[in-house]
Amino acid sequence: MFSRFGGDGSGWEHGLEGLGIHPTAWPDSEKSGFIWQCKETLVRTHDWYNIPSFLSIPEKAALSSEILIAPQGDLPNPILSISYFSAASFPLAFPPTVARGFGWPAFGFGVENNDVRVNAPEKEEGELRIRGWALMDFYTDPTDNALVPLLVECNFRGRNTGEEGWL
Repeated sequence: MFSRFGGDGSGWEHGLEGLGIHPTAWPDSEKSGFIWQCKETLVRTHDWYNIPSFLSIPEKAALSSEILIAPQGDLPNPILSISYFSAASFPLAFPPTVARGFGWPAFGFGVENNDVRVNAPEKEEGELRIRGWALMDFYTDPTDNALVPLLVECNFRGRNTGEEGWL
């Protein structure tokens, strides 16, 4: 139903107009993200997975979260945001390290994990509304399992006046 390998639609049943979501291009580990068109929908995507080291975990988490913040104002086309929170590099940032963090960050030793950073973003002026697909490894960490209910709640927040935001 969803492919990440790009292509012009040749060889697919009904080409790009067939079932599923098929981007025509998918840059490899693009740090700033990229935009592509899926029929009448503008798709904003963040898939920077090849981070230099564990020191890049905070930047990866910020960029992955930022793309999920819905643009403000009247937009001519619907927007779908897709963000991959998983990342890795050899030898100091294996996927479990990026997803779970390491050390004792509460005491200033170590690095917080991606999931904690997604779960506790800094609130900006006004209300934040996140929308899109958040794809991640080890989604049950931290052990309080607070991340999944937060993301599910985002499907319902902002539908009624006065319920915008997610904090």
